[in-house]
Amino acid sequence: MTALLARLADSGLAVTVKGGGLQIKPKARLTDTLRAEIKAHTAALVECLTAQAERLPVTLFSERLGDSLVLAPDGTPELQIGGMAVYTPTETGLLHTAGVSDGMLAAVHNVKTVLGGRVLLVYDKTGNQAQEL
Repeated sequence: MTALLARLADSGLAVTVKGGGLQIKPKARLTDTLRAEIKAHTAALVECLTAQAERLPVTLFSERLGDSLVLAPDGTPELQIGGMAVYTPTETGLLHTAGVSDGMLAAVHNVKTVLGGRVLLVYDKTGNQAQEL
């Protein structure tokens, strides 16, 4: 399932579990082939994502950011843990899906580290709303 999840992420899709089912955004990026794969493996994807979420929070070092961060379950109230910025799977999916540049990602990370906060909305390079939580 991790290979399918990686292909979905590489396609710019954020996949989360919501209400016992899958939530996939943005739907416009789903191909017929991906839809068929998701439909065939929905239960396994939900199980895999749920198991991953049960292992959270974890501290990670991001090579792209050059800094440590905490990946915590969606709904985690803390904005910082041990002086590190807290990201949720939904936030990371949103940033990945929007194709945020390294410079913008570093700016977001700096704000989260210094001030806390959550990523709620991301705009694409043309200034259009890419996705919203």
